[in-house]
Order: sequence, then C-alpha cells, then structure tokens
Amino acid sequence: MQNKKLLIAGGVLVVLVGLVAFMANRRSSSDAAGSSSSGSAASLPDLTGSAITSLTITRPNAEAITLTRTGETWRVTAPIEADADDNVVRTAIEKLDELEAAEVVARNPENHERLEVDEAHGVRVTVRAGDDEVADLILGATRGGGTMVRVAGQDVVVSATGSLRFAFDRELSAFRNKRIVDVAPERVVGLRYQVGERELAFTRGADDEWALAAGEPIERFGAQRVQAVAATLARMRATEFAAADVTEAAAGLENPSAVVSLTVGPPPAEPTETEDGGVAPTPPVQEAVTEVLVLELGGDAPSDGQVYVRLRGNPTIYTISRYSADRLRGEPTLFQDPEPGAEGADAGEGAGELDMPGMEGMGGPGGPGGQQIPEELMRQIQEQMQRQGMGGPH
Repeated sequence: MQNKKLLIAGGVLVVLVGLVAFMANRRSSSDAAGSSSSGSAASLPDLTGSAITSLTITRPNAEAITLTRTGETWRVTAPIEADADDNVVRTAIEKLDELEAAEVVARNPENHERLEVDEAHGVRVTVRAGDDEVADLILGATRGGGTMVRVAGQDVVVSATGSLRFAFDRELSAFRNKRIVDVAPERVVGLRYQVGERELAFTRGADDEWALAAGEPIERFGAQRVQAVAATLARMRATEFAAADVTEAAAGLENPSAVVSLTVGPPPAEPTETEDGGVAPTPPVQEAVTEVLVLELGGDAPSDGQVYVRLRGNPTIYTISRYSADRLRGEPTLFQDPEPGAEGADAGEGAGELDMPGMEGMGGPGGPGGQQIPEELMRQIQEQMQRQGMGGPH
C-alpha cells in the first residue's frame, strides 16, 4: 500500500514538473515571438546628430511637424513654412545624438499602452539623414530616470537613458523662431518713437553715450536707461504667435498705437593680425552702412496681458507681454533716473541691469511691474533642468 502511494506521488510530481517545464517553454517561445522582429533586445539606432537633416514629429491628435535642415539652417516645413527656433531644434538633435539604450523593460504589445509607447499616447519621431530614414521611434513615459522607447513596428520596449520626450512633445509654435529682432545691442545707434502726435528720439554718440535728439526735455534723463531699453528691443522675443485667422485690422496694426524705429549701425570691424603677429589698427566705421528696423505695436490680444506686435516688412504677427509693450510706448518716465533720495536712487547702474536683454517680463516681487516670471521663460528653465538630469515632467 505504501509503495502504491509513493508511485502515485511520484507520478503527480512528474506531471507537475512537466507542466512547469511546458509553461516556461511556452513563455520563452512567446517572448521570442514578441521580439523576433525587434532585433537586438536592448539596442536603439546609433544616430549622429550632425548627419540628421530632417525630423518629423507626430504627437497624439495633432498634425505632424516636419523640421528640415538646409546647410546649417533649420526651418519648419510642415504643416507651415517658417523659421525654426535654433535652440529648440538643437536640444532635440542633442537628445538623438546621445540616444542610448539602458535595458529592455517589456517585450509584449500588451505593455505598450501602460508605458505610453502605443500610437494613442506616444510621440513618434522619424529621423532622416539625407535620403535615408535612419530611425523611426516612439517615445513614451519617463520611468526611473529613463524614457520608454519603442522602434516603430516592433514590440520590444527599451528604457533609454535620461529624459527625451520633453524635447519633442511640443506645440508647433514652440519649434518656430520667436525672435522678433535679433541684433547685437551695441549696434543700435538710434531709437525713435512715434506715439500718436508725440515724438521722442535718442542717438548714441561716438563716446557710446545716449542723448535726447527730439521731443520734450526729460527731467533727470538717464542715458544708461536708454541703453537698457535699446538692448531689450534689440533682442525682443515674442511670447506667442497670433492665431492664423487674426488679420492686420483685428490686431490693431492698420493704425499702430506706437511705432518704434531702431537705427542699426554696422558690426564692429574684426581686428586683424599684422605680419609680425601684432594687431593691425581697427579700420574706421563706415557711418553710412546702417539699417532701420521698425516695430509696430497693435492692440490687446485675447490672451491675458498680451499685446500684438510686428516687425515692418515681416507678415508674421506676434504677441508680447505688457512689460515688453511698455518699452515700445516710450513713456518719458522710462528714461528717467529716480529722484535723489528715492528708493533705488543709489543703485547706480542697477537701473540698466533690470532691463538687460532676455529679462523681458521677469519682474516678480521687487521686479519691474511686479510681474511673475512669464510662462515661456519658465518653460526654458524647466528644459534646462531636464537637460541637466534634474527631472521634471516629461
């Protein structure tokens, strides 16, 4: 009887061992089938940033965006034609150049939605180098400091090192160049305002000092304040673009509320070496080689605190913050030093520091206008943190 029981127990054990082996083999076969079309399990395309000539980015429920490089210049070529933002494109290219697989995190399609690498949630990035498509990637969620990535058409999901998705998961406007004016501030030698019947003009002399050239005298005139405003206008950047259906009339640009002209001189001559290794005298500046850039200020945009503006000769209509718009209205108080004894009167050159280029609208407590940091600047700060591996939303 005891032997019979042992035989039965042994038979059951054999069956269990066989079942476990069968299930393990089935799972192995399933995984192999799931990855048979996926190539190397933990690999991603090896991309060279300098060779990339085109990116097509497809976000869920949005039109595909195509960026194309000609020479060293990038442009948005779909769904519209426009200049691209060099910094934004450079970030995207750097992420592709640094693309590196860390580990396989899933092999089967049922995991795609959870990891956001399915068609409904992932950001698809198609990369071309010349006539060749060199990568077709779907970027998903950020998990444990890595980004879930799947090669389109394959099942295996790989964790790529670092945060990638933020560089591609952007609205069309984020890829467009928002720089309205882009000249070196030291090249601005004249500033003229026409606001209704009021005219105000400044010129910069050979000693780099600004002087009032037209308009009513300004009490406590501060030359350094003119320089600060000129520097802000020379690097003026839009907050956003006007909607496609906004006309010149709707933007208040048929009769601008203010017109500001920047006279831009030639760039300073580059020093050259003499045959004995010294520096040759700087050639004299040709005063006649100048251009005039004209900014036109329109009416208020629907977005809270935004005002329409354009650069004459450029059909693009932008929006800027009220802080930046105030620099285009040219109120005389903008160019006044504070009264002696007033708060901030002893700050010296600090008045100019508040208006340095790139600081438009920063404000905040104690800042000009008491404004908060604008959304565009906050986005740039977040992206810088992500580039440095400090986390943040994907």
